[in-house]
Amino acid sequence: MDINKNQLISETAKLGNELHNGLSLDRVAREYSSFLAMNSIIANLTGRCLDHNLVFQNQPEMPRYIKKDYDKSMLNFYNKVLREFPLYKEISSNVLKAYLDSGIEDYMLGGCIRGYSEKDAKEILLSYFSEYGDKAYQTAKRMIEEERIQMGYQYENSPSMAFHTGSVLLQTGYICMQQDKYDSSTLAFLSHELGHAIDKEIFYYPQQKKIKVYDDPFNEIPSTFFELGMLSHLKEQGIDPNGALMLQSFYLNIMYARQYHLLDTFVNIEKTGSIEMTEDFRNWFLYGMGYYVALAMNELSRENPEEYFRKFTDMACARNEADFTGLIEIAGIDSESFVNGEFIRKKLDSEVMQLKKRYSYKE
Repeated sequence: MDINKNQLISETAKLGNELHNGLSLDRVAREYSSFLAMNSIIANLTGRCLDHNLVFQNQPEMPRYIKKDYDKSMLNFYNKVLREFPLYKEISSNVLKAYLDSGIEDYMLGGCIRGYSEKDAKEILLSYFSEYGDKAYQTAKRMIEEERIQMGYQYENSPSMAFHTGSVLLQTGYICMQQDKYDSSTLAFLSHELGHAIDKEIFYYPQQKKIKVYDDPFNEIPSTFFELGMLSHLKEQGIDPNGALMLQSFYLNIMYARQYHLLDTFVNIEKTGSIEMTEDFRNWFLYGMGYYVALAMNELSRENPEEYFRKFTDMACARNEADFTGLIEIAGIDSESFVNGEFIRKKLDSEVMQLKKRYSYKE
């Protein structure tokens, strides 16, 4: 899959012109990062880019305002986390205990994941997203058919395997992924980024209260929900059950590492009464806590994904108002078993049993 370069250049120029022609400072601050990301994709794919300095020609104070807006968003994010950090500390502590008690790391053996042609990969993606109903399916279909996905995208100084960038003003976006081949891991990553596209269309684009992506501690829940759902789909449909099982256990291991860092930070907050605002902690929270919520949501969704999509939508649209407990309960999650670790213990025990069976492991 490759991005339609003419379309990308045209839409980026349109966005740049809108920014240049006198949007409010707040609107420009919200959209400028999208312009930069899209312009960077143009430069990567074509070797040239649009002149971003034109954006500031009419508003020379904008660079300083954007930096101030970024700092404010970071502070908002940390304040939201700190308001409920004793709860998050309890969750992380119980998740780590359950993980260590399960012994799952002893069964994480290697294996192969299945590869696909581009045609087959597209068919699997569309078949998977159709499970959630027309809204999810049409968003995924449009991103694919309008050539808004770039495989084999090589960029320096970024740890991301893939990313989605979207513009509220344009009401659409693009996905770039480093991998240039299609396999079960690629499908999971693509599902994650398509999940961001769906979340943008459900929540960010039409929202009235204007929460910013950088303010949102729960931004990775919707995307990770679809990522984990793809692995379940590959297992349930018999497409790549062994590869999906291996990837699921790998993801659990990553969640453990992030929860470990979270707990360490939470303990330090208790000791010092303060927190250092770093991108590392932000990512540990987004992907560590976000993965745990998405894991529980995925378990609830598999019996009837289309019916559960209504709960998913309610959760996605409530995350600017609800506290954490309220948010997961909107998603149908039993908050008590989620917090005390009962849920993750059952999930880990099930995963260990499947791994033992798969690899004929004998005590």
